[in-house]
Amino acid sequence: MTKCQSSILALLSALMLSASPVYAAEQSMVPSTDHGVTAGRTHQTQMKASEAIKPAPAKASQNTNEVAASNNQPAESTVNVSMFGAISIATRHGKVFDVSFKRNPRGEPAYHVKAYRNRSVWEGTVDAKSGQFIGRGKMVRVRHMDREDRAEIAALRRSKITLAQAIRTAEHHGSGRAIEAGLEETRGKVAYEITVLKGGSPNKVTIDPSNGRVLAG
Repeated sequence: MTKCQSSILALLSALMLSASPVYAAEQSMVPSTDHGVTAGRTHQTQMKASEAIKPAPAKASQNTNEVAASNNQPAESTVNVSMFGAISIATRHGKVFDVSFKRNPRGEPAYHVKAYRNRSVWEGTVDAKSGQFIGRGKMVRVRHMDREDRAEIAALRRSKITLAQAIRTAEHHGSGRAIEAGLEETRGKVAYEITVLKGGSPNKVTIDPSNGRVLAG
């Protein structure tokens, strides 16, 4: 065999091997050294990332009422105006029959108040820090209100007990601090309903608006 023939046979053998599917598959399964190092580093990076975003263990759940109460409970360090003070401030708009302590989305304390005068109800907000009105509030004519609201206004006009008096009675009875109070109609009867916090737990106390007696709570 001549040198020329030997070279041709070697070239043909090489071409047949490179075209073989088995040979190509075997070659693709053998990773290069650089690829193995890169894959290892990528795996380590992914492991660190997954550990970094691993969520913290969930805390034990609280009672829904306790959470709501803690969000609305006046804090001595942030509140300069008491609920009675807010009622007194709001009386310039009429006879107050509903008040509640709330925090806005930014966590600032305030009192939401409703007052009646001249067949209209004013609804507005009193800043619990400064005692100033937040905005001008809004007025609604009683004739435009629903039946339940009109019944509460009718009871307010007949009432011999003010909202502030009802709150004092409820706080004394419940041995706590009121966070909301107002006239509410239940099954055709209207009474003051006051939510009092004691030890972080809310308790509803019901007061008769005609004589100030405790009906429930």
